[in-house]
Amino acid sequence: KLELTSEYKENYGFAVNNLMICYYHIGDMDETLKYAEYVKAYDRASDEEMANAHLHAGRVYQSRGSVADAKRELNLAALKSQTVVGAEARYLVGQLQFEAGELEPAMETAFDVINNMSGHDYWAARCFILLADIYTAKGESFQAKSTLESIIENYDGQDDIIPAARERLEQLNRQ
Repeated sequence: KLELTSEYKENYGFAVNNLMICYYHIGDMDETLKYAEYVKAYDRASDEEMANAHLHAGRVYQSRGSVADAKRELNLAALKSQTVVGAEARYLVGQLQFEAGELEPAMETAFDVINNMSGHDYWAARCFILLADIYTAKGESFQAKSTLESIIENYDGQDDIIPAARERLEQLNRQ
């Protein structure tokens, strides 16, 4: 209702930004893209809101296999944000590069997050896992194992990082 009610136009940005996020979380990708465009077109949107809109659009394009569109949107998000939004966008760009076999650019992207966005522990850790995947793809299993062991020993979070690192390490040890 905030989006449509004229007496609350100052809340328009809040409304469209949060509708974009809600539609993404319920899996309505068409509406997510629509509201991402509303956020990007809103002349009073902050850089962070713009970055978030680019991130969500990039996620949608990535889920649809539109790699070029996803990279474009994610790179725009990364340029506009030094927060968790930017860290996630950079990680996703690195993941797309890795999936395309662009190992050196993916490695550079991962190191960019690790070195320049270390305050975002989760995304830095995801980038270390990405590095381990890159090392594995390059045939550098010792380096991959060392990276994964370091994550397991040093990461504090209670999320999917440790299980993902353990799973990859087990796969490497079976080879």
